[in-house]
Amino acid sequence: MHIRQMLSGKLAPTDCEMLKSQSVSNRKFDGVEDLTMSQYIALFQNNEIWKKLALHIDLKEFSALLDQVRGIRNEVMHFDRDPMTRDQLDTLKRASRFTPNLHELPKSASE
Repeated sequence: MHIRQMLSGKLAPTDCEMLKSQSVSNRKFDGVEDLTMSQYIALFQNNEIWKKLALHIDLKEFSALLDQVRGIRNEVMHFDRDPMTRDQLDTLKRASRFTPNLHELPKSASE
């Protein structure tokens, strides 16, 4: 939800076009609300989109955090029988504390 809020209104309709060529499924998407976590990560890793968002955070660390969340989500949703580890829980907590503030970060040092 927080990632969607951050992207909402900042992307042109053509910004998601590059995802269609990378998609391995026939899953249709019309906007950011239809994207998967992997697709969000791919958007962030596109230099033009990253520049457009003007977030002054480390892209590698942010992408790594989102990828960890994606992995944990997939384990949970695909009924992994092993209980969540302490590290996984800590990762989810860190992400849940960090992402709500992304759309509120200043866009540049001069703002």
